Amino acid sequence: MENFSGTLQCFSEVCQAFNHLNCKICHRCGLPLVKRYLWASNNSRFVFNTGELIAQRYISRGSNVFLDTMPKMLPEPVENLPRSIQPYLKLSHILPHIPQVFGKLSNDEDIWLLEYGTVPIGSDGEPVYLELLPTIEQLWTQSSPLQQISWLLQLTRLWEPLNSQGVLSTLLHPNLLRVNGDFVQLLELNYDHTKIVSLEDLGKVWLGWVDGASLSIKTFLYDLCQKLENREITQIANLLPILENAQREISSLYHWSYSLHILSDQGPSREQNEDCCYPPSGTLLNSTETEDLLTLVCDGIGGQDSGEIASQMAIDSLKTLPESLTPTDNIYQATKKAIFKANDLICQRNDREMRSQRQRMGTTLMMGLVKSNNIYLANVGDSRVYWITQDSCLRLSVDDDVASRSVKLGLSLYREALDVVNSGALTQALGTTPSSELYPNLQRQLPNQDCIILLTSDGLSDYDRIEQYWQPELLPLLRAEKELAQVGKNLVSLANLKNGHDNTTIALILCRLSQNQDLKDFNLTISTIEHSILHQNDKPRQNRTKPITTPVNKKNNNKIHRLIWLAGAFVLLGAGYWYFLSNNYSSRQETTNTSKIQTQ
Repeated sequence: MENFSGTLQCFSEVCQAFNHLNCKICHRCGLPLVKRYLWASNNSRFVFNTGELIAQRYISRGSNVFLDTMPKMLPEPVENLPRSIQPYLKLSHILPHIPQVFGKLSNDEDIWLLEYGTVPIGSDGEPVYLELLPTIEQLWTQSSPLQQISWLLQLTRLWEPLNSQGVLSTLLHPNLLRVNGDFVQLLELNYDHTKIVSLEDLGKVWLGWVDGASLSIKTFLYDLCQKLENREITQIANLLPILENAQREISSLYHWSYSLHILSDQGPSREQNEDCCYPPSGTLLNSTETEDLLTLVCDGIGGQDSGEIASQMAIDSLKTLPESLTPTDNIYQATKKAIFKANDLICQRNDREMRSQRQRMGTTLMMGLVKSNNIYLANVGDSRVYWITQDSCLRLSVDDDVASRSVKLGLSLYREALDVVNSGALTQALGTTPSSELYPNLQRQLPNQDCIILLTSDGLSDYDRIEQYWQPELLPLLRAEKELAQVGKNLVSLANLKNGHDNTTIALILCRLSQNQDLKDFNLTISTIEHSILHQNDKPRQNRTKPITTPVNKKNNNKIHRLIWLAGAFVLLGAGYWYFLSNNYSSRQETTNTSKIQTQ
């Protein structure tokens, strides 16, 4: 299709009209125009003039930034994917931290375009930052202690995945460490080659951030860097609990409030609603810090009289999860166990009813559990979760479908995989396979600013409707310009009007964050964290022994040992005495019997 320089094509598959770059709404169909800004990786040899049109599609915006003027069109197909982009593909499931490979800038050169979901855009429609996203160092001095600790924790969680693909040295390049909303995003990956990366190297990078750190964590961060540099901490398994506990300590300075609205609709083209949700559709409620908040979105599969049964069974099984949790439970393990239980219940019904292959009913699952201010997310299938802040709308879940699997295996780029027949076929869902073959996707997040968490079935998320409408529909809620219930109603209406091919269920969680303690009065130290970790390590042992007996002191132990010894001695004496009597009795009997024989 011909491209007109200085125009932007409509995102709609039906319309595809060309609009002026300054337009926000398509002049023909009225859909919001999508501006996809991309980063050119591996571009060290070429300099493009601002405004230059490349491959009749990409407009240079300076540096390595390009605007895609045909956002609905597939990039040029690539026959053989080089080894250089394999780490991006095999780490593609780590959303939103890893950029996704969009395609080649030009078939003539080995320059790959990367995308990041959304990036901060100004009122003029141009990126706020010259390189799309700000570095951690750019935001560091003006960020809160909660944000600083959260970024460090996210970087630490990336250590093992990056190491597995030979790109761990990425974490040692501050220019590659960017921030998008609540999350760290890597601008691109740096290949290790022969370099061996250690936590000592990481400590040297972080040491440069100490001076700009919040006073609340400056001492802690300096001491932590010293431990890393001095090789007192050499394993990532030892660093993670330190930062997790530091985040927990810092969270005491803040107050989180959560509001939930959930809505489910049959849609204009379906005879029944196979979606199911918890709490019931239409619920609007608020949570306090002392309460758990659970929401579930299930999209049934399996056809007539099947999908709605499976989704309802999953809801009935999982909705009691908060009540079943104890203070000592591992939330991840408890959640996984609950999901397996729901899966087994549906599987057993399929087996009883002799259902096989496509006749087996099942359901997708998207779960959000708010507990102790954290949000635990779990998904199976292609229901999705989006995380929205003032500047970003990021997808946190990966679809369990053929297209995503193809990318993770390094076989295809995502947008190319979507164009393949049956690309949307699910690779897993609740109820279709035994739990031994089920792999729920689990994660824990702690908001570090006001945000919206949207859980939705594909009735709304299909055709990238969230990416198109998050600014006009969801930002007013974040800015307190619209009410939660009204926004939920608008989203369902949008799904029915712009998609309309499926049932739609959405759960909106609005999070507000406020500071409840003066930061000047708080000083986090490494010794506090280490003491906290030791205390936590003691808890499981106490919990294991408590049901058996209460602890006893050394004197009591000695008494017990003496009593046991005496009892043993008495037993031995008694056994010996019994043996003596028994032998004596037997001898007398023998003598008596012999006498009788002799007499006879």
